Amino acid sequence: MKHKLCVILSAAFAAAAVAGIIAACAPESNNFFTEGFVYARSEDDSGYVVTGLGSEIEVEENGKKVKENSNKYSAEHAEKNKEMYTHVSIPATYDGRPVVGIAEEALKGHDELVEVVLPEGMLSLGARCFAGCSSLESIVLPDSLKSVGEEAFADLRALASVTLGSGLEEIGKDVFAGSGVASLTVREGLKSIGEGMFRGVNLTELTLPEGVVSLGKEAFADCRSLGYVGGRLDLSKIVLPSTLTSIGTDAFDGAYFLGQIPDAVKYAGNHLLAADPARTTGSVTVKAGTVCIADRAFDRCELLTAVNFPASLVSVGKQAFAGCSSLESITAEEGTYTAAGNCLLEKATNTLVLGCAGSVIPATAEHIGDCAFFGCSRLEQAALPAGLLSIGDSAFYGCEALGDVALPAGLESIGAHAFEGCKGFETVTLPEKIVRLAQNAFAFCENLKDLVLPAGFASFGENSFAGCYDLEHIYFRGSQEAWKDVLVLGEENDTNLNKREILYFYAADRPAAEGNFWHDEGGRPTPWDN
Repeated sequence: MKHKLCVILSAAFAAAAVAGIIAACAPESNNFFTEGFVYARSEDDSGYVVTGLGSEIEVEENGKKVKENSNKYSAEHAEKNKEMYTHVSIPATYDGRPVVGIAEEALKGHDELVEVVLPEGMLSLGARCFAGCSSLESIVLPDSLKSVGEEAFADLRALASVTLGSGLEEIGKDVFAGSGVASLTVREGLKSIGEGMFRGVNLTELTLPEGVVSLGKEAFADCRSLGYVGGRLDLSKIVLPSTLTSIGTDAFDGAYFLGQIPDAVKYAGNHLLAADPARTTGSVTVKAGTVCIADRAFDRCELLTAVNFPASLVSVGKQAFAGCSSLESITAEEGTYTAAGNCLLEKATNTLVLGCAGSVIPATAEHIGDCAFFGCSRLEQAALPAGLLSIGDSAFYGCEALGDVALPAGLESIGAHAFEGCKGFETVTLPEKIVRLAQNAFAFCENLKDLVLPAGFASFGENSFAGCYDLEHIYFRGSQEAWKDVLVLGEENDTNLNKREILYFYAADRPAAEGNFWHDEGGRPTPWDN
C-alpha cells in the first residue's frame, strides 16, 4: 500500500515518562497502550493508516535533526518498547482525523503483542499486517471493518480467539490459515468466509449465523478437529445457515468428520458437502431439505447414473458433477429448479445448470450455465435451441465425444474454455453476434479443420484456438483489409491462426484478383478456384 508522507507521532511522547507508562500498561492493569504508533495518510486521504509501532526520537540525517521511529535505529529502544507493547489499543483518531486502517506488513514481527484492540471506524487491514506476531492471543475485528488482506494473521499459533465483524466485504486468502484459532465468533451481518480463511486451524465447533451466503475455496480445509468435542464426533457442532448457497471447492477438505460420516454422500445439516466416488453408484436422490450442493461435490463419481433433486434445493455448485461420465438421467421436484430432457434448469433465468450424456436440451433454455456439461465425456450431440443467448465458462469442457454443434444465430456470448477439448469438432461457424472470443474457448479441438468467422469479428481471446494444429481453412466474411484489425492474442493463436495459406476472405462473386477467397455454395463455405 502506498501512502503520503506525514508527521509521525506527537512530540509529547517524552522519554522521561517511559518508566511510568510501562508500569501503567502492564497486562494485569487492564489498560491498553494507545501511543507509539507510526502513521501515514491513507491513499484516498480520508484519514490515517498505521504503518508501524514504536516511540518517536530525534536522529540526525545529512546534518539535520529529524523525527523517526525508535525501533528503526536502536535495539535498546526496541527492547524498551516491547515492555509496553503487550496490550495495545489503536486510537480511533490521530491528529484530528480518523484512523482508517493498518498498512501492509505494518506490525510484522512484533512478537511482544499479546492483545490488540481495533477501533470502530477502522476500514481495512493490509496483507500480512500482523505476520510474525507470535504472541498475539486474540483479535476482535470491528463491524466497521470492510477488508482484510491476505495472510493478515496467518500462522500465529498463539492466536486462539477471533471475532469477525459484520461489515467484512473483501477477505483475502489465508487470513487465519495455520493459526491457533480454537474459538470463532461470527457476528450477524457477515456475508462470506474467504478462500482458505481458516485452513488448518484447531476449531472444534463451527456456527455460522443466518446471512452468511458463501464459503470460499478451502475455507476450513484441514480443520481436523472440527466436529470433535471430547474426542467424539458430534455433527450438531457444525451449524451451517439456510442462507448459505455457495460452498467452494474443498471447503472442508481434510476435515476428519467427513471421513467418519458412514454414508456415501456426506451432509452437514441441509448442505451436501461431498460424495465418495467409490461408493456413489447407480441412482442417488438428494435428501429432502437440502439447500446447497458444494462445488465439485460429486467429482469423478463415474458410477453415478441418475440423480433426483428435491424442491428445497436453491444452489448447485460449480463442477458439482464434473467427471460423472455415466450420468444419463436427471430429475427434479419443482422448486427453484425444474427438470426437462434430462437437464436441470433454473426456472427464473431459463439457465441450464446441469446436463448429462442423456440430455436433450429443451427449447426453453436461454443460457447454458458455467460447467453445465463439464467433463461429460460420453455426450455425443447437443442440439442448441434457437433462442439460446449465452454459453458459460467451461460449459462443454472436456466433452471429447461431442460432434459439431450448430451455434444458433442469436447467440451473443461464448465463455472461457467453453468448448475446450471437444475433439469431435471438425467445423465451427460463429454467428454474427459473436465478435469476440474468450480465453481458450475452442482450445485443443484437435480435429478442427474449418473455422467460419462473421464479418464484424474483432478479437480472439488468449489462446482461444491453442492446440488446434489441424486447421485447414479460416473463412472470414470480411475483407483482407478488415482482417488486419482483428486482434489475435496468445502465442499458440499466432501459430494456428496467422498462417497465410489457410486464410480465406469472402467474395460473393468470383474475384479477378489472385488470392485466397471463398463463397457460400449449398450452405457450405467453398474456396474460389484461382
